[in-house]
Amino acid sequence: MADYYVQMTIDPKIPKDALTAGDIEILAMHNIDIDLVGENQGDCFLYSEDYEPEAYLTEDTSHTEEQLMELFQDILQRTDLKFLSMEIAYTASRMMPGAFGGAAVFITADSIDVVGTWSWIEEKIKEIGGDE
Repeated sequence: MADYYVQMTIDPKIPKDALTAGDIEILAMHNIDIDLVGENQGDCFLYSEDYEPEAYLTEDTSHTEEQLMELFQDILQRTDLKFLSMEIAYTASRMMPGAFGGAAVFITADSIDVVGTWSWIEEKIKEIGGDE
């Protein structure tokens, strides 16, 4: 049996004053940490060593990854930032098929674009008429 891990970083840094207490609470639910960096520690570097795409508030209530992306769009509208990007790594404690991969997310105030290594590989296989 393997242990699975999801790690993630977000760039660029977000101004500290752009994050509300509610934002910070939602980020924490998704296991997203905040390191204060930059001049006078005025910027937030967001990352997660154990990213949780689906965060559960209670047994019946959750906060989805899609809602998280929408939160990032709201944050962009409060700042001068033009985009946020997420790089996500999927790893496992042992080598086995399908246990590794990654994704990239590019978020603007108006759009969210996602590309994953698995979907990209599937697309390439289809292009050559191959089977998985």
